[in-house]
Amino acid sequence: MKKKLTRIIIFIIIIVISVIHAYGDWKESIYDTSIGSNSYGTVGEMYNNTVVTQEFQGRYNGFSGLSIRTATFDRENHSTLTYVIREKDTDKIVAEGTVDAAGLENNAFHTIAFDAIENSKNRKYILEIQDNDAKSENGITISFTEKGENSEQLLVNGVELEEQALVMKVVTTRFNVEDFIVFLGAILYIVLFIKLLNKFFK
Repeated sequence: MKKKLTRIIIFIIIIVISVIHAYGDWKESIYDTSIGSNSYGTVGEMYNNTVVTQEFQGRYNGFSGLSIRTATFDRENHSTLTYVIREKDTDKIVAEGTVDAAGLENNAFHTIAFDAIENSKNRKYILEIQDNDAKSENGITISFTEKGENSEQLLVNGVELEEQALVMKVVTTRFNVEDFIVFLGAILYIVLFIKLLNKFFK
């Protein structure tokens, strides 16, 4: 009876650990991840009110941010950018704010975070980023590459970059069922393997 109770407690602990591991912020790329970073293009230096617009689709509920690969030309840029994220069908603004270019790292992802949107699955969104006050040699840029499954039109100052998408990831705050199953399975496999080893060496 004591052994049975111990096994139940261990199993419950494993389930709890798996649930904790599976819930959190998960990122999904909208670009073709098979393309190496050495082949990325850029939208050019963003100054004099450059506007970059990216349409994309959310695959899951809990849309709570965007992670975008920016480049600083390996310098500190003293300028700001504004961003607006709208739901395409309703034109409703779901997030907006400013980014201080001085805080960005060269060739690194910068995350824009906001309150999670519960019903974002399969909805289309438009991201618009514009520099506010950058002058030449004081602006940042954003990387792009070939489109992925969930990306749509990419515009730079109204001109479409065909078959291209920003190097950007959609962040969702959610319970990841796939991760839960894989993580739980891995733990159970390890436990059973250790148990078999103990029996073998007894």
